[in-house]
Amino acid sequence: MGKKRRTPGTPQLDLDGLRKAAESARWAMLANMGVSFAIAILWPAVETFADAEQEQRISGMASTIQLVLFLVGAVTFVPWLRGAISCGVALADSEELRRHRDRGVFWSFAVPFMNLVWPYRMLRALDVAIDPAALPEASDSANEAPSTALDRASERRIYAKHPPVRPWWGCWLFARLLAFTSTGRRVDPGVELVIAAAWALSALAAAQIVSRLTARIVEVARRRAALARVAAVSGP
Repeated sequence: MGKKRRTPGTPQLDLDGLRKAAESARWAMLANMGVSFAIAILWPAVETFADAEQEQRISGMASTIQLVLFLVGAVTFVPWLRGAISCGVALADSEELRRHRDRGVFWSFAVPFMNLVWPYRMLRALDVAIDPAALPEASDSANEAPSTALDRASERRIYAKHPPVRPWWGCWLFARLLAFTSTGRRVDPGVELVIAAAWALSALAAAQIVSRLTARIVEVARRRAALARVAAVSGP
């Protein structure tokens, strides 16, 4: 089989790989959200009806499940973000995105104290750099099949909205702070509920970030390719 042709003037991107990584990350975030919401709803009943030993056992099981889902979320979210940053660097002339790529996505989350700032800045830089509205439509929409036009209308509803980076990071930091201050001591049921709710909202926002940023990257790549085709046909 021969190599795929690439339109001159367009970067070579692994958009299929990005979509697959986004789907895995999104489902992992939604699973985290569902479990956290379930804990937030059921925990008051555990506090009311379980004795101290049962409560401790249930709390340990819930913590283990949350930890496993958190690790699954990290294992899927970090590769997606690495691919999104690489696509962002290829599509946008952003020095900040290059710095984040060169630093490494994993280390942005792993380095103590810096991980309170770098992930937020990374996603904000990606959102600012990848903006479909900055490019003209440049598509032959009149000749599109109805199903294609319908799909594009559905995609437009996703990429037209900015991802909720600030709510995600705010909920994540708030949940981490409460969890850290509660370590090693008995926690009030109300605090447990707030922590679980904050984790759930953070996971929900992360799922939206993955969906919207992926859609924005795909749309910018499509518009860049369409503009390159128009330029190639028009000639000098």
